[in-house]
Order: sequence, then structure tokens, then C-alpha cells
Amino acid sequence: MNSALQPLDPHVIVIAAASTGIGLVTAKMAGKAGTTIIAAARNASALRTLVSEIEANGGRAAYVVCDVGNEAEVAQEGWPISLSLIHPGRIDTPYNQHGGNPMPMQGCIAA
Repeated sequence: MNSALQPLDPHVIVIAAASTGIGLVTAKMAGKAGTTIIAAARNASALRTLVSEIEANGGRAAYVVCDVGNEAEVAQEGWPISLSLIHPGRIDTPYNQHGGNPMPMQGCIAA
């Protein structure tokens, strides 16, 4: 059986809790691999630094400041706008490790 991994470079990944720990490292590594990153967390400064680093390495990234465990906040904080700027209507992989309730993806889909 031959199971080849798909390349990451054509993918768009939404990463919850991307400002620290596993989320931060995942975003950096996926960004280096050519994945388009949409990072979400409560720490605007850390998100700006992350996006700058990904872009400095030739990657594409955007961020949304919000508590991804709060469905109402996700719906208010511009997910659709951020997604449409990066890749209209497309999320290949939602990556959620924020430790709370599951990320409310219905608020994340761009029209």
C-alpha cells in the first residue's frame, strides 16, 4: 500500500489559538511549507508578529483577533472578511487545539 502525503502549499488552514504553543508552531511550520494561514487568537500583537514572520518567509497569512471558543464573538469579528481577502470561500483545514469548546465553523465560512 502506497499512501503519499499531499503537499500543503495549495491549502488554506484556519488555525485557532495561533498566538502561542502548539497553534503558533503549527502556523509557522505550515506557513513555511507554503500553506495559506488564517490565524485566530485573542492576542493581537502575537498574531501580527506571526503574520509578519510568515509573510517575510514568502508565505500568505491573515489574522482575526477573537476568542474562538465564543460563537457570538467569532461571528462578529470578521471571519468572512478575512477569509475572502485570503482565499474566497475556501477553507481546506480547520485546525482547532484551543482547549475549549469546538470552534464554531459556521461563523467562519466566507460567502
